[in-house]
Order: sequence, then C-alpha cells, then structure tokens
Amino acid sequence: MVSRLYASTRSLWEQVATAIAALDVGRGRPRRVVEVMALYVTGPILLEKGQTAVRIATVLPGRAHDALNRLLRVLPWSPHQLILSLVRWVQRQTGPGYLCLDDVVVEKPFAKLLTWAGWTYSHSKQGHVFGFHIVLLFWCTKTLRIPVGFRLWRAKREGMAPYRTKLELAQSLIANVLRVGLTFEYLTFDLWYNARSFTKWLNEHEIIWVSTLKSNALITYRGRTQPVAEWAQQLPRHRIAGRTWAWVGTVHLPRYGIVRLGVATNGQGGVDYIVSNDLHRRGKVLLHRKRSRWDIETSFRDTKQLAGLGACQCRVSQAMERHVALVLLAFVVLQQLRLAPSETVGEVKRRLHLTVIRGDQPASGAAIASPAEGKIMAAA
Repeated sequence: MVSRLYASTRSLWEQVATAIAALDVGRGRPRRVVEVMALYVTGPILLEKGQTAVRIATVLPGRAHDALNRLLRVLPWSPHQLILSLVRWVQRQTGPGYLCLDDVVVEKPFAKLLTWAGWTYSHSKQGHVFGFHIVLLFWCTKTLRIPVGFRLWRAKREGMAPYRTKLELAQSLIANVLRVGLTFEYLTFDLWYNARSFTKWLNEHEIIWVSTLKSNALITYRGRTQPVAEWAQQLPRHRIAGRTWAWVGTVHLPRYGIVRLGVATNGQGGVDYIVSNDLHRRGKVLLHRKRSRWDIETSFRDTKQLAGLGACQCRVSQAMERHVALVLLAFVVLQQLRLAPSETVGEVKRRLHLTVIRGDQPASGAAIASPAEGKIMAAA
C-alpha cells in the first residue's frame, strides 16, 4: 500500500502509522485493517475540509475509496475498543489528570436519512439545527486532551431504538473508565449535567466533581433559603486571582446536601456560581477546576476544524460512529506529532502541510528578510 502513495505524502502516512503503533491501537487487529485505519486518519490531517472517503482516496491513493467505506461499514473492529486502547495508553502516562464532560452538536443539514440525525438545539447557533449530539469524556492534563469515551445521542423519536438521555450516556461513560481503573483528580462539567441524580451517583462512587449553578438555584445559608443570585449580592468578596473577586463557603443546597460554593466574578461583567462536593477546597482551586472545563471546548473546536468531525457523508449509523472514533484518533495523533509540548495541534497540522508541499526539502531562502537580517543588509 505504501508504494501507491505519492512521494510527498508517504512520509506523512508513515508518521501517522508510527504514532498509531505507539498508542497500541492496532493490537489484535489484522495488519491490513490497521494500515487502512492509518490511511483514513492521515486524510483529515492532510485535508483542510471535506474529509470524505472519496477525497481521502484521491490525495492518498494507497487504497480505493471502497476500501475506506468498508472500513467504516463492514470491517470487524469496534470504535469503543479503539477508545479503550486510548484509555490504557493514558493509564501508562505519568502525572495526574482530570476528566471533562460535555456534548457537541454536529450539524448534518442534508442527512435526512441518517438514523442519528434530527432537529436539535445548538447553543453556538442559538437556534435549532438538523444534526446529532456526541457526548464526550476527555482526560486532560496541561499538555494532553485524550478522549476516553463517547456516545452518539439524538432527540427522542417515536419508533426508534430505546431512548437514553445524555445524563444516562454520561454516567455509562464514567462507569466504563472506573471499570478499567483510570485514575483522575476530579470531574468537571457545565450546569446542564448538574442534575441531582447524576451528582448523587458521583458521590456514591467517591468522585470529586465541579460544576456551576443557575442563578435561580435555591440555597440555604444560616437558616435562610433564597436564590443564589439574590444571596450573592449581599456577600463580601476578596481577590483570589488577578481581577477575580470571590466568596467561598459551605452551604446547603436542597436535594444535594452540604456543598462547597464559590461566587466569583468572571471578567465579563457577570458572576459564576461554582459548586463542588469537595468541602475543603479554597476558592482559587475551585476557580481553576471550573476554568479547566474549557479544555473540552477547545477539543470540540479542534476536532471540527482540524480533523473533520462532521465530514462523514455515509448514511449508515455504524459508519458515522466509526468516523467519530477515527477523528478522535486523528486528534490524538496530532498531539503525538508535536515537536514540543507548547506546540498546538493547529501548528502541527500547518507544519505537516508545509512538509508535504516542500516534499521534505528545506526552503531555498526566505522571500522576505527578517528584521535582524534587514539591519545587517542596510549597514552593509
């Protein structure tokens, strides 16, 4: 298969295949299947948009697009086993990590026959769009964002398979990582997932969680119950980080019990109500944990813009699920191909593009002299 690739793209495929081998994703799978998986993962990295099987086969003619379609539809491999391989790779890493939970909407305006697609509300578009949701769980550190679980979700429809809420899917994802023994410091999620049934289950499994409250949530403090927004207006605050002012204390939240609450300014003229079951943490730690949830938002952006999360045009539900798994694998591979921890996945992709364009040959010279070179030339 390698001999069929263009000389300029062969090196890129080899780098991707090496990264996949290091992740141990191909264990127990036929070599040909792993090679085609590497080819499919190389496609989103090489192409800027429209990463379909036809376009991938055009720029990477190692296999015909029919082989890529078979990879998505009929070849014997499980996307959840692929994610499990990433979980086991995470277990071999050193250093503490934390879990981020959220869901993202993938718009599919023309996929009327796709089982998972339907009308749903998109917060980014502030309106209803035709598409589907992906509930995602990421294990994160300062330098890594690794998907450790995902489930496809769609709105309830008559005559379809048994319906499961996003909270039920989120609970199953966390149960899976607990089952395999993945360790983490805490779990962070937004207020949509902050339901009593979910947090109670987390408490039973001794999981530290951090989330936010709605402004109209009722709290009880010193025998008085009132909405948190009204109560927060009477609180004294002190500076905890930069321009952030906050009050932190222990309150009673009806149906939740005793929780740690932080009322902090968010730098946008508003206030965040941070809540956690970790009753002995200072406000600065709660604020840091709440802000760390942004890692999953950047992961959504990068998988959409850099790895073609919404590019699959197949009508088969299994193909869509496998495409999502391979896109997440491409996102991890981009992180594996960094030359330094500070290099972003967008910079990695641009660097790889330049390598393909130049054919691994260094530039003959800069078209524009650098400021330092310009001064030297002017002095001469």
